[in-house]
Amino acid sequence: MNIVNYASDTFFAVVVGVPHALVDCASHTGKTAIGVAATALSVLTLGLVEPINDWADMTVNAIPILPRIYHAMTQIVNPGDSDPSTIRMEDAFFTSKIATPIFDIAMEAASDEFFLNKHIISRGAFVLGTLVAIVTRTADLILGLIVAAISIIPCFGRVEEINIFARNQLAFFGVIHDVCAGLRGLVNPQQFLSE
Repeated sequence: MNIVNYASDTFFAVVVGVPHALVDCASHTGKTAIGVAATALSVLTLGLVEPINDWADMTVNAIPILPRIYHAMTQIVNPGDSDPSTIRMEDAFFTSKIATPIFDIAMEAASDEFFLNKHIISRGAFVLGTLVAIVTRTADLILGLIVAAISIIPCFGRVEEINIFARNQLAFFGVIHDVCAGLRGLVNPQQFLSE
């Protein structure tokens, strides 16, 4: 890559990429706010109104906010950095290993016919999953910030594996989705079951 192409690609990343990332983040933030408001309504209606529950699921839009900002930063130092189409919640290191299995247990218990599992164990697992998710998302964020600094400063965003790993760890705002899902699961765990 010659200096002229690098300069024009960097200029494009700054002039177009960063504003696009900010607009994208604003859109995700708005959708997340709608999801949080709908979560409050879902809790008030005991999770019995399906359209409200669907709107409450919009809290998942919180997940890509920080990764999108980080991606815009890596494109400034490395305009060729690829952008994964989605940031999956399962990719966060600690959250996927610890919190996600607890939420899976909650979902499995909620679908059980046995009263104790369906109404007690599932609610307890949703609460535990929420508390654990707060801790694991924070640990993922710390790891992500360290890896992001390594990715941008000494590597100039050139090592794609490091960029992807950092991006996935920066999904900290997924904690909003985790807390909202935990509250909804505490009120009515069966609302998450597909018909």
